[in-house]
Amino acid sequence: ALNGSLRSGGALDASLAGTRVNLENLRYVMPKEERSADARGFEGSVNVDVRLGGTLLSPVYDATLRAENVFFRGFPFGSIEGDLQYRNQALHAELQVDNRASSKSKTPDLTVEGTLPINLAFADVEQRLPEKEMQFRVYSEGLQMSLLDPLVPTFNQLSGILKMNLTVGGLAKKPRFTGTMSVEQ
Repeated sequence: ALNGSLRSGGALDASLAGTRVNLENLRYVMPKEERSADARGFEGSVNVDVRLGGTLLSPVYDATLRAENVFFRGFPFGSIEGDLQYRNQALHAELQVDNRASSKSKTPDLTVEGTLPINLAFADVEQRLPEKEMQFRVYSEGLQMSLLDPLVPTFNQLSGILKMNLTVGGLAKKPRFTGTMSVEQ
């Protein structure tokens, strides 16, 4: 369901909600070469809730998504949960991927949380990605490397368990990675 209004002065008030939305429909926004009949894109379903406020020049977003039985290019990702907030030209994200096939831990297989400076105004802006530091943490106690196969086309048939505790800082156009990463068989 989509509901909203644009008031005088550019004030925004809108919401978008979807329950059990079929992820296969993302094929319509994927690059042309990935939309062929035999190309497998996303599978699964998602519940999504997006709220939009603020103004055209200074929007405010809040979004929640909960996806289940997610597959991408035939690889199972399991569940993906995320909360996003956008205010004052900064996007804060908390995302978790949980593919219980890879771990008996109660901790999600992959957690990404942090803030990206970005200007999402509904207008032409000088820089969408301002020269401000981003700050993200990427954490995993054990992620099946095979989950990366569809995301990293240079490599095929990845195997092993990826463990990491990374901080991603610096500028979006020039990121800086610090922390630890290891691969176990």
